[in-house]
Amino acid sequence: MLPLKDVLIHALQCLPELESLVMVECAYNRGEIDLDFLRRLLPGARNGRARAVLDLVERGSDSLLETVARVLFRRHGFDVRTQVYLAGIGYVDFLLNGCLIVEIDGVGFHLNKPQFKKDIRRNNVGAPPSGFSVPL
Repeated sequence: MLPLKDVLIHALQCLPELESLVMVECAYNRGEIDLDFLRRLLPGARNGRARAVLDLVERGSDSLLETVARVLFRRHGFDVRTQVYLAGIGYVDFLLNGCLIVEIDGVGFHLNKPQFKKDIRRNNVGAPPSGFSVPL
């Protein structure tokens, strides 16, 4: 079995950006790898793309879907805040442009009935009042 650092270096050098990002970010958020350590293992111009992926790594994503969504939202020009606490609602996965709440749940997530009820309550509290419209 290969050491984690070797697997991640290989992923950063060989896999597409988002796939390698998900792998590295998962290990980083679990406290299994240090980003500066990985950077030192990726010297020179030929590893520039791999180091650019390391620049995208952040703490806080609860799933690979959140990691990918965060990167894509930002690439499309959204101001993205992750794991934001909103009074009366609780923590939300994303707050886009300071006003749009986005929750991302993976397949099977709502098989947990208490979590499903919590999400429904949070969605209801976070929904705009009836008749609310956003000026264009």
